[in-house]
Amino acid sequence: MHLAYLGAANNTARSLAHLVIGTPGMRLDVYCPEDNGFPPEELEALNARRPDGDPIRQRHQLPRRPDPVDAVYTTRWQSMGVPHGDPGWEQRFAPFRITRATMASFSGATDAVFLHDLPAVRGQEVESDVLDGPLSLVRQQARHKASAAAAALAWVLAAPAPAR
Repeated sequence: MHLAYLGAANNTARSLAHLVIGTPGMRLDVYCPEDNGFPPEELEALNARRPDGDPIRQRHQLPRRPDPVDAVYTTRWQSMGVPHGDPGWEQRFAPFRITRATMASFSGATDAVFLHDLPAVRGQEVESDVLDGPLSLVRQQARHKASAAAAALAWVLAAPAPAR
């Protein structure tokens, strides 16, 4: 499996990176603006954990013809309720917006699916026709996320109270 992640190297990108280094044969290409990616030493440390080469690559611009991937992933570009400190941030991120053309450029022999952990900002990190399109798996992701949260809550509520 080969994933492309577009956006800042945040918690989602780090979770994907740890998934990739723990899964033989899986690869991750991270595309992000300068100064919004993995620091070089972190990227090097992640790649060093897998003996079969560098499964995680990072680029600061989208190539005209990126390597085909199985899935294109993004997440919110701005933390909820936290204003972005850089007034020009949205312009720097704009080339990494997921559009139908972006999806087509990453598709190879089969169409790449779209993933987003929600909530999404339509027109910012992703266009509506991709988010709601036939290759989007965000509804299934949301359903699984809700099930996982419910299971975690049930487990916590069923745990015996700690002794005082």
